[in-house]
Amino acid sequence: MDFYYNFRNIVNLKLSFNDNNNNLDSVSFTSLPVNALLSNNISTKQQEKILHILDDYENNPVIDFSILNFRKMSEFAYDIYSILSRIPIGQTISYSALAVKAGKPGAARAVGTLMNLNAFAIIIPCHRVVGKNNIGGFSSGLKLKEKLLKFEQVFI
Repeated sequence: MDFYYNFRNIVNLKLSFNDNNNNLDSVSFTSLPVNALLSNNISTKQQEKILHILDDYENNPVIDFSILNFRKMSEFAYDIYSILSRIPIGQTISYSALAVKAGKPGAARAVGTLMNLNAFAIIIPCHRVVGKNNIGGFSSGLKLKEKLLKFEQVFI
């Protein structure tokens, strides 16, 4: 089941829930205009938790990873996403610093690959990962990354 959500008038999100266990399979950016977004009734506790995370975003809600559907993820990937989920709003971390925090110095490129593969946009805030001397990359475009970072700076 898919649910569409307008995130702070910055970007529209498509949340895809697994029909079997109602865990979140993915969160992706969508270019649908706001008036084209469909809104389903949220019926499960897992879905309500996800919407609470998005609704309470400015207060750095704790992410319950058990409601996310991590398919065959390596321990390294899980560690990186777990560490990243605890980077507070308004702060950034470099690819290399994130690798060091995960106990894998020298794995900055691998961290970059994981950011590109992140299936949970906004929920796992890969937009907070930057290069040492620049904004870094972003699979959905640097303009969106800049908008998200600028939005978050308001809440420091």
